[in-house]
Amino acid sequence: MILRAEKLCKKFEDRVVLSDVSLEIDRGTVLALCGPSGAGKTTLIRILGGLIGFDAGCITLGDRSITEHDAYPPELYGQIGLVFQDHNLFPHMTAMENVELALRRVRRLGRREARDRAMAELEGMGLADLADRYPYSLSGGERQRVAIARALAMDPLLLLLDEITSFLDPSMVGEVLSCILRLAQRGTTMLLVTHNLAFARQAAGRFGVLEGGRLTVSDQPELLDRLAPEWS
Repeated sequence: MILRAEKLCKKFEDRVVLSDVSLEIDRGTVLALCGPSGAGKTTLIRILGGLIGFDAGCITLGDRSITEHDAYPPELYGQIGLVFQDHNLFPHMTAMENVELALRRVRRLGRREARDRAMAELEGMGLADLADRYPYSLSGGERQRVAIARALAMDPLLLLLDEITSFLDPSMVGEVLSCILRLAQRGTTMLLVTHNLAFARQAAGRFGVLEGGRLTVSDQPELLDRLAPEWS
């Protein structure tokens, strides 16, 4: 098991966003998390990634457990990969520099070692020829693939992907989804938030629906059928 969340609760002022949310993710598993807009999917991702706190419950990541009273362990930040709707690349750095930055600052790798690892991840995303390009000169799909390469370079226990194609032109969505499918096929552990139900069925082995602050998880893709009318 990579991650276990037990009875997580989160509210913003008087609004309950998550209510007794529990889930488990085993190594090599892809869990697709779906649900209506505003259901709390991004909030859950941000909690699991240590970006915001929670009000009750417990999170276990690897061999570390965290309650609402605990600070997020700093050593876990490099072990949980986060990719959001906006790629969040540094505009003044090339694709290569964006990927190698955390390798040098967090992992303390030397320049040559960090560059070799960054290039390997960019090659895996089909971006080797664009390593020296700046984000402004890349397409939206290329920028997202750089962001994925940056997360993978840290050898994360778990990759959290939050609607990473929602801001892309439809012509660019396929290239990013193809990369995610390749990662799934090679056994990358992922929590994938998506509105694309067909893609969720294709990429994931487990499925979650978050509605009204409550999460239902199943190994059966039929769980997603109740969402199809809303999103068709």
